[in-house]
Amino acid sequence: MKRILLCAILAAVLTISLAVGASALGEEMIIATGTPKIDGVIDDVWATADRQQLGYCKAGDLKVDAYTLPEDCTVYASALYDSTALYFLFEITDNEFAFDSSVGDWKNDSIYLYIDEIGDGDPTWTDQQAQIALIPEDGWEMIPRKGAALADYELAYTFPTEGTCVMEFKYVPRELPLKQGSEFTLDFQYNDSIPGGTRDYCLGWSDETDDASNNSACWGFATLGGAGTASAAEPEAPAESGGTKLLSKSWDNIYIDYEQMVNGGADAWLASNPIEGSYIEQLMVRGWAYISTPITAFAYTLDGGDPVKSEDYIVDRPDVKAAISEEAEGFEIEIDVSGLGAGDHLIKVFAVSTNDELIDTTFDLPFKQEEKPAEEPKAQEPAKTEEPAAEPEPTAEEPAPEAPAETPAETPAEKPAETAKSGCGSMIGGGLIVLVTLLGSAWIAKRR
Repeated sequence: MKRILLCAILAAVLTISLAVGASALGEEMIIATGTPKIDGVIDDVWATADRQQLGYCKAGDLKVDAYTLPEDCTVYASALYDSTALYFLFEITDNEFAFDSSVGDWKNDSIYLYIDEIGDGDPTWTDQQAQIALIPEDGWEMIPRKGAALADYELAYTFPTEGTCVMEFKYVPRELPLKQGSEFTLDFQYNDSIPGGTRDYCLGWSDETDDASNNSACWGFATLGGAGTASAAEPEAPAESGGTKLLSKSWDNIYIDYEQMVNGGADAWLASNPIEGSYIEQLMVRGWAYISTPITAFAYTLDGGDPVKSEDYIVDRPDVKAAISEEAEGFEIEIDVSGLGAGDHLIKVFAVSTNDELIDTTFDLPFKQEEKPAEEPKAQEPAKTEEPAAEPEPTAEEPAPEAPAETPAETPAEKPAETAKSGCGSMIGGGLIVLVTLLGSAWIAKRR
């Protein structure tokens, strides 16, 4: 009986463990319908896609931690589908592209695409799973690395600037039903390599522990949805934009009361770390934006109020200018929120164009403010009562001292004369005494 009970407990524990592992999937993506042209150019149809940043740093020689992203390397992934294929768009910003290692190796700048067409939590690797290397280098474009090969594909890439790359990939599945409501699992990885065949960073979308190549349980969820809307990806401007567009941006840092919460990938951090639960006095945000005209200032709104604009919000970011464009600008905005009442609030950040237009950077910072702690009233001290003054003890009246008799004032002229007189009298008196004594002695002697 005890053995049966023990087996039942172990089975229950195993079931719970499997459930936790299956639910440990991270990010989620809704894939809208659309058919882009695979030419390495971002068509308008991509504006309806769910665009997400690879927000984890999971490996690399210069890795700090999973949440600290490199300043000179950012990657965004988007996806669409139609009745024949899945389509992926990768927007890569890298300070230097390098392809010095062997074909398909992770020591080349490359995208690794992970797909499980059934996505039922099977162990890695099975026939419906694949790891594919996408490399923007002639002759190396698509390299199947692990799992099953895809049925068909198409790949194109361009380098709009020296530090940016656009890759479009058409994936034809073998088993996935391409219809609304279908679900599967996937993940994206970018290997940021440098000349010489080494890797500074490895960025991930859902995987933050560098397990994706051996464990499909850490991949993200994808769901095929309906038609997308442009508002999902296009920035909305509170003022007429006159054709000015947001081309690229990054949220880097969030500070709460001067304490840094995240260094790189602030949007990904914010998605799972809502700012709430404590009274906040100050918020500060840092990042950068690139729009289709020069940026003259940055601005923010608080709870939809009037925008606060300032040229002082612009900060010098040579790394961004080198990697993105000379017209890309960094921002640092500090906001005093100590006077806000309790409840939900929202900060939005904008770039200001040459025409003084507000261009939404899509940086929305929601936070919940609590009531300011009431100051405890100081304990009032009891009023002091004055003690009655002590009555003086009676004393006998003392007679006033008698004034000394007045003596005539001596003058310097009189004093020497008086001294001389007194000395002469003494000499005369002394002489008479001696004389009398001598005469008396003589008389006595004669009588004898």
